[in-house]
Amino acid sequence: MGYILKMPFHRAIKLINKANIEREKDKLFALYTSAYPHMTKENYMSFDEFAEKAMPSEKHYDTRSKEEIMDEIEEIKKKFNNQN
Repeated sequence: MGYILKMPFHRAIKLINKANIEREKDKLFALYTSAYPHMTKENYMSFDEFAEKAMPSEKHYDTRSKEEIMDEIEEIKKKFNNQN
C-alpha cells in the first residue's frame, strides 16, 4: 500500500482502475462458470464473448432531457402501481 501512496496520482488512479476491472472480470468468471454447465451447443459462448456482452467496451449515454427521463419514470411508476 505504501508503494501506491508514493507514486504519482495519475498512475495510482490507473492502477486502481485496472484493479477494479480485474475484480469485475473475476466476478464475471464466477458467473460464467455457473452458467457453463447449462450451455448447449446452440447457446455456447466463450468467456470472452460472455464478458463482451456483460461489459461492452463502448459506453452509451442517455441524451434525453431531465424532464423526458422523469416523465418516463412517472409512467413506469403508474404502471407498477396499477398492477399492485
